[in-house]
Amino acid sequence: MNKKELIDELHMRINRPSDQPAVTKSAIERVLDAQAEVMHSHLSARGAEMALPGIGKFAAKHRDPRTGRNPQTGAPVEIPARRVPTFSASKMLKDAVAGA
Repeated sequence: MNKKELIDELHMRINRPSDQPAVTKSAIERVLDAQAEVMHSHLSARGAEMALPGIGKFAAKHRDPRTGRNPQTGAPVEIPARRVPTFSASKMLKDAVAGA
């Protein structure tokens, strides 16, 4: 599912027949963009974690330096230390995927 398909799906689910005013696709897109910005800035802080209920937890972890191999030549290559994003799925998400 790409971003446009996600926006279309959210638009359809949010705007089911009800007494509430409709939410536009552009408003949904702005919320998704703002969520991505918040996640980027929050996870770039040291040791930060961010949980999305029903989905899982995102975190930034430190990866130590290590020696790897160039797959073409087999020569050793030093890989520097860095921070990497990680994701842990919630039990609800794991159960939904397992039941599918």
